[in-house]
This record gives sequence, structure tokens and C-alpha cells, in this order.
Amino acid sequence: MLQLSREARKWRLLDTGVRTAAENIALDQALFDARVAGEVPNTLRFMQFSPSAVLVGHHQVVAQEARVDWCAEHSVDINRRLTGGGAIYFDATQIGWELVGSLDDFQGLDMTGLTRTICEAAAAGLQELGVAAEFRPRNDIEVGGRKISGTGGVADDGVFLYQGTVLVEFDIEAMLLALRIPNEKLTPRGLETARERVSCLSDLLPQVPARVQIQEALSTAFARAFEVEFEAGWLTAREQERFEAKLPDIKSDDWINAITAPAEDKQVYTSIHKQPGGMLRVHAAVDVKRSWLRQVLITGDFFINPRRAIMDLEAELMNTPFPQVRPVIMRFFEEREVDLVGLTPGDFCDAVKLALEQTTYSGIGIAEADSSSVYPVNVPEGKSIEQVMSDATVMLLPYCAKLPDCDYRFKQGCDECGLCSMGDAYRMARENGLEAVTIVKFKHLKATLAEMKAQGVKSWIGCACEAFFIKRNEAFRDAGIPGVVLDIVGKTCYQLGEEDEAYAGTFEAQADLKLPLLEAVMDNVNPEFNARFIPPTTPTTTADQRASADRNFSV
Repeated sequence: MLQLSREARKWRLLDTGVRTAAENIALDQALFDARVAGEVPNTLRFMQFSPSAVLVGHHQVVAQEARVDWCAEHSVDINRRLTGGGAIYFDATQIGWELVGSLDDFQGLDMTGLTRTICEAAAAGLQELGVAAEFRPRNDIEVGGRKISGTGGVADDGVFLYQGTVLVEFDIEAMLLALRIPNEKLTPRGLETARERVSCLSDLLPQVPARVQIQEALSTAFARAFEVEFEAGWLTAREQERFEAKLPDIKSDDWINAITAPAEDKQVYTSIHKQPGGMLRVHAAVDVKRSWLRQVLITGDFFINPRRAIMDLEAELMNTPFPQVRPVIMRFFEEREVDLVGLTPGDFCDAVKLALEQTTYSGIGIAEADSSSVYPVNVPEGKSIEQVMSDATVMLLPYCAKLPDCDYRFKQGCDECGLCSMGDAYRMARENGLEAVTIVKFKHLKATLAEMKAQGVKSWIGCACEAFFIKRNEAFRDAGIPGVVLDIVGKTCYQLGEEDEAYAGTFEAQADLKLPLLEAVMDNVNPEFNARFIPPTTPTTTADQRASADRNFSV
């Protein structure tokens, strides 16, 4: 229950109608600034977008999250939210809602608690429409395990802005094309899988409620949860002025592309660190000779409040000797009130550490250009990646690197015919005493990792594309076995690049292993440590199932 004065129990209700992405975000800023200045009461705003838009999270890089060319060709706006989190696709059918309020009215709640309070209220509003909506941490609302609303917020200067969506009639295909989401999801099986994970009111109800009915259900639920009254209102003259002043900035390329990945440079190392609370991607520009971190850029799918904390941390880390990086990060968070919403200061330390450790890879034969293509997994404190490679007894390989018509594509083994990179990988494994296992689907990967743990495998070497490593990171992490994943190239299941074939379900991807990188890693394997691993039975596939196996593996 909120401890509010009588005056504070009166909240404003706004419906700003259908606007462009830039206009809606400029309004976000105008309402937020007006509340910080004490010019307006707490507010619930409803909004819609036209044209459709891709909205990247505040800490994300547009080129990494949106298919920019496709969006331009199909008149889909791209803009940057004030809030963190991942990129979303907002079409004209969706209804957006946001709360702008004083943190003093929610005393005792950090951003995690505020998220739960707001999302449970929003779920209750959807329940009034006849759908069994529930809050799913960290920030989704779902119906029967299928997402119907994504949410996210930001807090600064004593004020929070918390936003959410309601999927009314949703175009899954347009979303998959607009966002930089694995293209294999555009196949019939991929689209079906996406539909199994996302829901909308038109799927759940015999008749789609009117926009006014949806808004009334949500506002009533918020009023009940917060014990407040909503009074219909309008933008104040001062808010309109703020909006008009801010709009040119929000439309500008400087805002939309405010965060860009560093240009390719031999002194820049990139790491990926994923935890249940979010995914951090670190780009570290370093002075290798002096072992100094010159500059760092931290992006990814995460929430942090206040938002400026990331930029402040990046500034704090400039020109820092490697040994001082962790103390600087820990001190930074100790001295400031920063809500990491599921992450910890240690996660930021680990993410930067992974990037800096790449500066040592040349010492074990890995080319500088390949350093950021090496993803360590479960490396214990005090153990080097070289030791992990040395102890490896298993090599995990993706089936998609075999020829599409190869008799071994969905089986174990390889005749080493020389027509694809897998033959070289099998040869390297054989010569170094490793057991090579072709992974044919995700369940097979989990079963293999479980069997490796049961048989006492000390460490392993694997190959997978970056997108798969990010998406299925928990499978590797939860197995608890030290390992090294090497990136692959070519036509992976996550980057087909041939939409027509993907739509038709006739395209069969073939990737390529990075053989020079794999060879450099294998040079660190010590055959004396090897003990034979007996892999689990490989799942069989019928001829009819083979066409969909590519899609099933990466789902």
C-alpha cells in the first residue's frame, strides 16, 4: 500500500493518441522532466505508434539490434528509448502505457520491487479483459507461458518512468524482419515457434476489446493497486514547450545512434557476459604494451538506474591499469546508489575482465584478430584459459558445418572427404585424442553436457555462432564444466541472409568453422590428460524431419 497524501492520490490520466516514435519518446522526456520539476502530478499515459517502429534499449547499438535497411525499405521508424532493456517492435495495433511518478510515493521499493508492483497491477488489468495474465520476472507479463507484454523503466532525480505494451493484434513476421533476430525464425517452423512464445489479445479472446476498453481495464487496475484516483487531463503548456524543444533532438541521428560499436581496430577487444539479470557486451580499447584500459563501451540487454551510471562508469574506467579495473568498478558502485536490476557489480567486473584477458591470447598462439571469437565458459578463478584448453577431452561441433547433403549431417562421424571444414576438425580431434561429437539439436547438446559431467570430463572445446552462444549460454553455464566456445562463420542458422528460401522452408544452412583458430586452440591441448568420453546416443531423424532439424536446433 502506498503512503500517499490526499493530494498525491490524484493522478493524471493522459491519452496522447497515435504518434510517431520520435514524438512519443520526446513526450516521454517532456513528462519526465515536468514531474522532476514538480510541475505536474503522477501520470498514467496511453500511446500508440504510427508508422510502426523499432525501439532499441537505451544502452543498445542500433546496427546490432535492427535490420536498418529493411526498416528503411518498409517505412519502419527506428529510435532509442529512454529506458534500458532489449529492442522491441511497436506496430499500430499495440497499446502502450507508461507511469511517470515520484519515487517518494513508492518508498521502500527498489527498481526490482517497483517492477513487480507495476507489472502485477498491469496483469490484473488484463485479467479483467478475460485473459489469465501473470507477471514473469524479470519484466514480462505472460499468459500461459506466452509473452503478451514487455515492460521496462528508468529512474532518476527522484522520479521513475515505467513503460509497457499490450499486444492486441501482432504481426510476428514483421517483427522478425525488423529486428535483428535469427532469420531461421522466418521459416514455417520458426514462425510457429515464435507464435508459441508470444500471444496477443486477438489470439486469446473471441472478440478483440476496443482500445477504450483496454485502457479502462488497465487504469482501473492501477488505481486499485495504488489506491489512487485518475482524472483525465491534458499536456500542460510547459510540457508542450518541452516536447517541441526536445523533438528535434530525438529525431536526430545523434540521438538514435548515440551508442555505436567501436570501429574495427586491432586494439579493441569485445567480450560477452550473460547472466539471468541481463547480457553485457564490452568493447575495450587497450594499450597492450602498458596493460592499460584506455576506453570502454558497455552495451547490451540490461536495466540500470540511473541511466547515466553507465556513462559515468565508462568515464571512471578511462586510462586505468589492468590490475586496478576491478577495484575501480567495485568502488564506483559502493560510492553511488545504482540499481542494477538483477545484475551485480561483479558482473561488470567479469565482463570487462573477459575483454582484457583477450590481450594475452596471442601468447598461446591465437591471432589478435581472432581473440574476440573465443568465448570462455566456467573458467574457475585462478585457472587460465590455456589450462582449460590443455585439459580438453571433448570437441563439440555443430551439425550445420557439414554439407547439407552429407550422409553424416545428422549422424556422428565424418569420412573426412575434404569437402567441408568438419573433416579437418574431426582430424584434429583424432590426432589429439579428443572425442568429437556432432550436436544435432539443442536437447542433444544438453544431454551431451550432462553425460560429460557424469563421466568427469575436465574441460571441452566447442564451436558455435555468437548468437547461439548468447541465446543458449545458460546450457553451457549450468553444466558447470570449464570450456571454450569458438565462433563460426558463413551461413549459420542465425544469419541465413536468404529470406525467400527461409520463408519457403527450403534453405539448408551450412556454416564454416574457423580452422586457423581451431588449430591454434588445439595446439594447446595436452594429449596426456585425455581420457575417452563415451557420448550419449545421437537422436535420430527421419527424412521428413531433416528439413526442420536446422530450425529445431536453434530454437
